[in-house]
Amino acid sequence: MTGSSKLKNRLLNPYVVLTSIVFGAFLIRIYRLGTYSLWMDEADTIYSVVNQVLFYPPFFYSLLKLWMPFADSEWSFRLFPVLINLIGIVCFWFLVRHIANVYSAHLATAILSFMPFVVYYSRELRMYSLLLTLSIISWLLFFMMMESRRFLWVPVHSVVSAMIIYTYPNSALFIISQSTAVFCYKPFKTSVRKVVYSLLGALLLFTPWLPRFIFLYCRLSSGEFWTLPISWRTFFHSYSVWVSGYETPLSIATTISLLTGLLFCVGIWRSKNSNLNIYVLFGFFLPVLGAMSAGLILTSSFFIPRYFVYCIPPVATGVAMGILRLPGRVVRLSAGLSLFFFLFFALTFHYRNEFYRDYREVRPRKDFRRAAEFIE
Repeated sequence: MTGSSKLKNRLLNPYVVLTSIVFGAFLIRIYRLGTYSLWMDEADTIYSVVNQVLFYPPFFYSLLKLWMPFADSEWSFRLFPVLINLIGIVCFWFLVRHIANVYSAHLATAILSFMPFVVYYSRELRMYSLLLTLSIISWLLFFMMMESRRFLWVPVHSVVSAMIIYTYPNSALFIISQSTAVFCYKPFKTSVRKVVYSLLGALLLFTPWLPRFIFLYCRLSSGEFWTLPISWRTFFHSYSVWVSGYETPLSIATTISLLTGLLFCVGIWRSKNSNLNIYVLFGFFLPVLGAMSAGLILTSSFFIPRYFVYCIPPVATGVAMGILRLPGRVVRLSAGLSLFFFLFFALTFHYRNEFYRDYREVRPRKDFRRAAEFIE
């Protein structure tokens, strides 16, 4: 083997490719990370940690408290969710490799890493980056748990499930949707026992915070919550936000939505990969349909795109599989390059901190830094 062949093999090593993707994602996330001051929700996060006043479940705030000694600026505070998101990206690569193959893992990880919506919330000092990472780890453990003959992975999956609910209360829908996938496995009784044991363990761990959890859902059902109205447009609006972000102009967002939607359909159409089908069905479609159905029943809905950030990795996986299933290398290359061109173009609007589309989801970002300097 020649020297050039050895170098090529080293560069194409799966872990070298993964490292390159993660490094690129890191650079994109730290670029102008501290340019804009903390906005209302981020300031509320720090206030909650400092004053120990928690409205939401405490897991993210407990981790942030450990990070506080290393943070003294907007940049250092926001670095915390960035690092959590990078961990999720690495775990996502292992997840897709487990349910598909290495090439699918490379492509899906790259797509997820550069999705504007994912970048947006990986740079915000809120719990959504942690929610995304834990959901990815949970699915990886779920597949390992269901495929293993032993019950070794059951307690581990149970702990991660409890962490997810301790991160955000609406993630209970994620746990329910994932558990429903048990009907796709055989032997059925053994599979059900694994899932039931995992759920019981998670419920036991979550018991101390259960009264507060019930209070939040009572508040939600009473209508005391601002939300997007549920209609036939809700899904399409949310999907557009998930794949193109908030700041992207409508024309670019529509192009990305149509391109990813087409590739996603190609990826899952008549797919013989059972794990991929389970991941897409129970990781994307079921949570979305469940949330929309709940929104029609309750007096107020909780279908807000950022609450369902865990639905994005299955979309990225389906899009990657769609690209790889296209006929011909030239067609696949053209589709991939076109997608990444539009994703990177959409990211340029993210750094301007401007919103070109009218979504009730987006609240005005108040510049607390300038206000503080003015008061001083």
